[in-house]
Amino acid sequence: MKKDTMRGTCPACFRAHDVDDSVLHKHGWSEVGRRTVGSHGNAWHVGACFGVGRKPFEVSPEGTWAFLTEVIFPAALAGGAIVNRLRARPTLTIKYEWDTGARDSRYRAVYEPRTIELTAGETRKVSTGVNTWNVRTFEYEYEWTLRLHNAEAEWESVKAEGARLYGAAAAWKAGTLAAKPVKTTTIHLLGRAGRAMCAGWRSSGYRATTEDPAAVTCSRCRKYAGG
Repeated sequence: MKKDTMRGTCPACFRAHDVDDSVLHKHGWSEVGRRTVGSHGNAWHVGACFGVGRKPFEVSPEGTWAFLTEVIFPAALAGGAIVNRLRARPTLTIKYEWDTGARDSRYRAVYEPRTIELTAGETRKVSTGVNTWNVRTFEYEYEWTLRLHNAEAEWESVKAEGARLYGAAAAWKAGTLAAKPVKTTTIHLLGRAGRAMCAGWRSSGYRATTEDPAAVTCSRCRKYAGG
């Protein structure tokens, strides 16, 4: 894939990212697994941003309208439905763990999931294990208040985000992509076993090094070079 030298604004997260072949480079993902030097295929990218592969906002607002239509508006409708249902004080299902009294191969307690249902205003004490003294109290008012508060907060957050994105898309004007900063190689002071002086034996050994103090650009290495 051709690598451009520009950066643009993502129409979904509105952060600056690299532009490859006129569309936004992959970003917004989380990494699962662990990287190992000299080995590949140990890590995976999960949950890339909605704006990946779309045109930068400076070029077109289409990505923002699509994000509103496909993600934000449905989330706002779903959030409103959850809030309205909770405001009607429905029967709540609560999950908890039951201590079976058994132990696994490492002698850890073995639990099994269980559920109870509470009606409005109800308070119930439930044994959570084979020992009858292990009791937990569930209160409807506490659980209902917590769920309603969280649902309303999330709903308001989605609506605020929708209003912000809608305003940006409605007021869209063509912009100019920013030039991607040119990456420069950091030169380290040569230390033991060909490693960077700033990291000592912890260095990977792949960093650019030099014996000439005047050519060192690493701020930490310059302290060792007397600069």
